[in-house]
Amino acid sequence: MICIAFTLPLHTQLNSILIISFCLSLFFQKKLKKRFTNLLDNQFFYLFISLYLIQLIGLVYTTNFHDALYKLETKLSLLILPIALGVLPKLNNKQIHIIVASFALSCLLTTLYYFIITTQTFWLGQAPSFPESSAFLKSISPIGTVYVGMYNIFAIFSILYILLKDWKHIPVFIKLLSITGILTLYAFVILIGARTALYISFLFVVIYLAYNFYLSKNYDLTTVLLALVSLTLTGYFAYKNDINNKVTSVFDAKPEYNTLDLRMVQWGCAAKILLESNHSLFFGVGTGDVQKHIGDCYVNQNYGSLKDSFNAHNEYIEEALRHGLIGLFVFLSALLIPFYLSIYERRSYLYFLFLLIFIIWSFTESTLSTQKGTVFYAFFNSLLFFHFVNKHKTK
Repeated sequence: MICIAFTLPLHTQLNSILIISFCLSLFFQKKLKKRFTNLLDNQFFYLFISLYLIQLIGLVYTTNFHDALYKLETKLSLLILPIALGVLPKLNNKQIHIIVASFALSCLLTTLYYFIITTQTFWLGQAPSFPESSAFLKSISPIGTVYVGMYNIFAIFSILYILLKDWKHIPVFIKLLSITGILTLYAFVILIGARTALYISFLFVVIYLAYNFYLSKNYDLTTVLLALVSLTLTGYFAYKNDINNKVTSVFDAKPEYNTLDLRMVQWGCAAKILLESNHSLFFGVGTGDVQKHIGDCYVNQNYGSLKDSFNAHNEYIEEALRHGLIGLFVFLSALLIPFYLSIYERRSYLYFLFLLIFIIWSFTESTLSTQKGTVFYAFFNSLLFFHFVNKHKTK
């Protein structure tokens, strides 16, 4: 699992091979049958795999089977990872933290490599400006700035959570190293212009302040000052992201279009497709037909160049188009029920951080339409739920 977490930000194919190897290794586990039987008794297991099962149901009324099969392959981790991680023996907090830390380390290494390259090409005078972050990311891994922003923010706040949780027992050297890593990751988020990541970090600081003031009654001056500095810096970079040679929005690949106009076209097309008939409203257009329908709408709205390459950039809209209001209900249930449990039932703050990041990110990106987004969600959702929230039997 450490290797899966470590390779997730680095290489999609290698990560897939490790997931397959991990699943095969489960057949050599002791008491596998008993654990699988216990998993089948867990109602939340069915909630998580329903995200994949509904894709299978969508095959019944889809017309583009080629794209539908591609979606099934892309989303396969939604089925296999809840099973694989659900049958594992319960992990303790230290083991979970090591897995999360390996993911954060991988994000940090990617970031450091970028800064090393830019040091050679920019600071030594070999290039007039920083290499574009998006071009750099494509050169080392099939991953875009949007997902790097999501990965880095989760890495930042998960490491920060671990530090605060075990602050008294962590050596000073590790503390300094971790803080340096957090600052480096955050600098990269600013550089690539991941605005959603900046908004999320702003929100997390506000939540942290509220928690300290209203729940913990902690009015420590140092905590307040650090939080206010964080809020100021985050707010500044979120609203005034004029850093040279960064990606300023998820739409920079299409600079001839205005971001707001694109959003309005997306929402308008989604509403039009859903309201075409009762079938599309409640059941959607099928697993493989979303891009065709939304592409045709783009053409009608004079955005023809986006027809085959630009999805809804919103997982809630994407799921509603694919499987209607029923599919949207399933998706929201899989997010909001565990989110409630992470706060009120089990107080699993790391799981809360992960879900909040994913929930917010799904408003600006089709997070489950790519393998890097699907694996990120399926792996950490299953890991943190089955080994944190579900460590005791849920009534």
